[in-house]
Amino acid sequence: MLLLLFKLNPNSPPSLQVPQAFNVLIMGLNALLLYRIYRRFFSANISLVGIVLYSGLVNTNVYLRHILPYDHSLFFFLLALSGLLAPTDAGTTRRHWWSGILAGVSYAVYPGYFLGPLVLLGLSLALSLVPEGREEKPLMRRLKPVVSLLAGLVAVLVTFELLARLSDTSYLASSRYIATTVTQGSFDEGFSFIATYFWEVE
Repeated sequence: MLLLLFKLNPNSPPSLQVPQAFNVLIMGLNALLLYRIYRRFFSANISLVGIVLYSGLVNTNVYLRHILPYDHSLFFFLLALSGLLAPTDAGTTRRHWWSGILAGVSYAVYPGYFLGPLVLLGLSLALSLVPEGREEKPLMRRLKPVVSLLAGLVAVLVTFELLARLSDTSYLASSRYIATTVTQGSFDEGFSFIATYFWEVE
């Protein structure tokens, strides 16, 4: 792909600039999604503070240089979360279905974030049980968006499982194993990373 589209030898150092640029794009989109989510609850100033904190995290900066799936998985999770928190309208069930699809893709990109889909399911359930004005809907009708989200999630996982079965293996079993073996390293530096970096390097 690098050779065909960018005329870059995959074994040469300049070839790393392409995934690094892609990482910058993903993290920029993550920041925009976080801002959109924050604005559902907070003022613009507080939302910007949240973006500054995200931008200052050690993993946000260190992972820019590496081809790792963590922030890409986070992107799909935040996109699904943003969809769930959008103002309620007539397309709630369809929106939840797409959020379920995105939750499944988030898990497929990096199974270590397996709690992400569970958080989305819990949020969907909580939103469905919140009373809406004076008109009380039947319980099954209120749970329809939750079922829709779950269907989208299961559709992605079943698709990957069926594809894996063609190779006589189990995607779900393999992904559970990966989730228990991959770590993201130490986070001891936390928010002090940026200050320490500029002090020692610049």
